[in-house]
Amino acid sequence: MMRPPASASESRAHGAEKIEPRRYSDFFNRIGPMWASPKPPCLALPHPLPTSPCATTRHADRLAADIGQFIQGMLSGGPVPDANLIRDAQRMRGSPGSYDYSSPIGYVTCSTLYFCCLFAFIAGSPFVYIEYFGVPPQYYGFLFGVNMLGMIATTFINSRIVVRRGADRLLRIACWIGAAGGLVLLATGMLGIGAVVGIALPLFVVLSLLTVVASNAISGALSVFPNRAGAAAALAGALQFGAGALTSAGVGWFADGTPRPMVGIIWGGAVAALAANLVLIGRPHD
Repeated sequence: MMRPPASASESRAHGAEKIEPRRYSDFFNRIGPMWASPKPPCLALPHPLPTSPCATTRHADRLAADIGQFIQGMLSGGPVPDANLIRDAQRMRGSPGSYDYSSPIGYVTCSTLYFCCLFAFIAGSPFVYIEYFGVPPQYYGFLFGVNMLGMIATTFINSRIVVRRGADRLLRIACWIGAAGGLVLLATGMLGIGAVVGIALPLFVVLSLLTVVASNAISGALSVFPNRAGAAAALAGALQFGAGALTSAGVGWFADGTPRPMVGIIWGGAVAALAANLVLIGRPHD
């Protein structure tokens, strides 16, 4: 005769610190109807949430739950628990052993904004090169691929000098150069200077530095959370591609038959990345 599974209290009595699988099955059973209903019901999260003894982790778990309810409320038109979100964010920041979250937020924001440059280029360059400037389609692949070669080259250079120069310092330099290249691109694109060359050269400068910005920014963000590097990297990747999707749509929304929407968004992404680096990260730590 099979012995029934031990209850949570019996497990704790035997010293087995395990999270009940039923908690998570109930959680996902509640989430399921959200995808099938046009106006999903209010999600009742299981409380108390499974947490670790660390006060910072406990407040972070509560904050994550509040963020989930905040997003769900916005999607469903229901109540938005913004007061709870702000309260738990303040508790997490003030709890013992908590980090200064301005630096990791700055790293992720900087990388995300710079990624917008790449997606604006992918969305807008076929029209700009082929339709606007009349470049034969068989040559478009060269104009596209040369930027990838630039990324490969800067990745190699970054790997050779990052230990001596420091990741934060290289990130700051790349943001400055990228913003300067974006400004040149804005001028040539808006004023029609240099035709294809006037677009391709500053684009090469901006896009070649993407890998330097991305690699050094993510390494800075992960250094703050060494025990949760996977979750931090996943969050950064989701934000980058989410922002990229919005950027690609923005190029289409503002399309006016000229290169201006593409070059304007690329310039804006590069300058915003520099601003995030200066304001949120501050002085290089290396």
